Amino acid sequence: MSEGTTDRPQGQAGALAASGAASGGNGQPGDDPLASLHKMSRTAGLGSAEYVAINATAVAAIILGLLSFGAVLTEVLLVLPLAAVVSGIIAIRQIRNSAGTQTGRGIALIGIVLGLGFLGAVGGGKLLHLREVRQERGQIISLIEQFGQNLSRGDFEAVWEQFSPRFHQRVRKEDFLNLLSRMTSSPYYGKVLGVRSTGIVDVERDPQTGVYYGRGMILVDLEKSPEDDRRAALFSKTSQGQWVFEDIEGYFQSIFLTPQQMQQRSAQPQGLPAAGAQ
Repeated sequence: MSEGTTDRPQGQAGALAASGAASGGNGQPGDDPLASLHKMSRTAGLGSAEYVAINATAVAAIILGLLSFGAVLTEVLLVLPLAAVVSGIIAIRQIRNSAGTQTGRGIALIGIVLGLGFLGAVGGGKLLHLREVRQERGQIISLIEQFGQNLSRGDFEAVWEQFSPRFHQRVRKEDFLNLLSRMTSSPYYGKVLGVRSTGIVDVERDPQTGVYYGRGMILVDLEKSPEDDRRAALFSKTSQGQWVFEDIEGYFQSIFLTPQQMQQRSAQPQGLPAAGAQ
């Protein structure tokens, strides 16, 4: 029994040795004891890197920046470039705090640049326009105040000069002066103590002619009226840069010339009364 037991392991060891000798004793690839192991692919592990996502706010920033072109068409859409700038700033902060898990900083920067560009082009032009309108409005208010001072002094010649050339074509000067004289001596009106603006004056520029026009409400302080006489007034700016009255609601319609009278008047030599003038 002991001999048989001793011979079995020796026989197994001999078999393994013989197998090893047979498989590669001559230096061939079979000599590698790891040759029987499963071989791994050379690209194994390369696709296991952590995924970096594009920041959604950065994408929104560039989309808003592209849509900001609409602000050129209407000022209401100025909110788009502003939103692009804000979204871009938020996106950059989110990417910075993402510990490398988010990307898209370049996209966010493009959105910011687009937003700032449209804000500067459209918003800057709007600010300049508002400043210009504010200056024009101030000149109109000064015209109204000077108009009241001329009326209170009874200087109707100066009042006549505060009206536009187009108004002068529609009204004869003598009719204008007579009307003001009758109004200020009327028991219903009396002397004009002053004229002021309500502070609300709209100013517009004709895109075709480039002429500025204005409209607003004036308050006429009359000597014999317990309340101010509230009237709508129209203004225009002459080629010399001076604001003048175009008309005052309800004051001068009674002395407006008819189209036929205006045509006859324009055909007469300057300084002579029109034919049929009363």
